[in-house]
Amino acid sequence: MTAHRRLTIGLFGFGVVGEGLYKVLEQTASLNATIKKVCIKDAGKKRNAPATLFTTDKNELLDDDSINVIVEVINDSDAAFEIISFAFFKKIERLFCLIAFTSPNVRFNSNPGKFYLVITLHTTPSGH
Repeated sequence: MTAHRRLTIGLFGFGVVGEGLYKVLEQTASLNATIKKVCIKDAGKKRNAPATLFTTDKNELLDDDSINVIVEVINDSDAAFEIISFAFFKKIERLFCLIAFTSPNVRFNSNPGKFYLVITLHTTPSGH
């Protein structure tokens, strides 16, 4: 069996989902993945991870050639679109984003007004 290449993740957002992903990866070495850098909005907010992990400059993640996966889990749809579009055109190997649509007419899992769509884009053929 071929060994999988290590995933080096650039993470946008460190709320419930982002911090949860960080904790899982820190506790599960067998996943062969690490978060290299996390882009956040508020540098002054206390977080449960080393301060050196965080930046407010999105380009630290988007311009880092060692990052081969971008995970976007922020609550600003315009910023999310910009991040994912830029990463896509830079041919980042994998992009993951969570998009939340809010509408009073949408019902999903008995949660009125919210619908979550997870998008996974593979920008290069598998194994390349």
